[in-house]
Amino acid sequence: MQRKLTGANPGSAISNLVPMSEVKKWEVFVPIKAEQKKLGSFFEQLDDTIALHQRQLDNYKELKKAMLKKIFNQELKFKDQDGNDYPDWKEKKLGEIAEIRTGYTPSRKDKNNFGGDIIWVSVADMKTKYIYDTKEYLSEKDVREAKWIEADTLIMSFKLSVGVLAITKKKCMSNEAIANFQWKNDITNNEYMFAYLSSQDISTYGNNAAQGISLNNESLREIRVQVPCKGEQQKIAGFFIALDKQLEKLVQTVELLKEQKKRLMQQMFC
Repeated sequence: MQRKLTGANPGSAISNLVPMSEVKKWEVFVPIKAEQKKLGSFFEQLDDTIALHQRQLDNYKELKKAMLKKIFNQELKFKDQDGNDYPDWKEKKLGEIAEIRTGYTPSRKDKNNFGGDIIWVSVADMKTKYIYDTKEYLSEKDVREAKWIEADTLIMSFKLSVGVLAITKKKCMSNEAIANFQWKNDITNNEYMFAYLSSQDISTYGNNAAQGISLNNESLREIRVQVPCKGEQQKIAGFFIALDKQLEKLVQTVELLKEQKKRLMQQMFC
């Protein structure tokens, strides 16, 4: 059916508008009523299953949002191994606890700058928590040694799409819209900082640009961070790692069910 919708009127300015005269000519294969009923029941059950898992996913997302707020507002607190409270948190600026570096984009006029083996991260690649691969690669022709990002580094977008976070899992580089953080002694845990910065509205530190909100090096350094002791950082990080793993499982289940439905419909009706 989709092929007919997109191909019946190729000369139209809007290709998916099909004249009624064409629609009336389409042949539709109609099974007997008993088979219609079985097919309807089958896909209804599949839709119900997809909806159930989607609700579970939505509920987990809301749970994570609530837990981020409660933990970083210190409404919920972790205890140490002896059941005692951890020391009070300290508020510091991001520039005090990290060396902040930014990426770059080689000249696109020279095509030899691209297409090599160097993973090069853009904001479009930051759709998942962990970065293993990217759409574009750099060659070694215009490599700047100071721009390398080691594996297991927290990165964050700070131009236009502000506050998108990820953790690199391979040595890579990034474009100039992405900052990476080299932690000093106060911070030992990328996962803690991923969770903390996820709970903050980073755009409030930015300035309005022509195309949206952007930060600069100075405003990045001014971002305020609540810093617990290293033991509590580890416990908070472990909590959100477990929550994120469950979220990822639910995302994969929903996507798998949707793909299964699509594949079955193609097999049955095409």
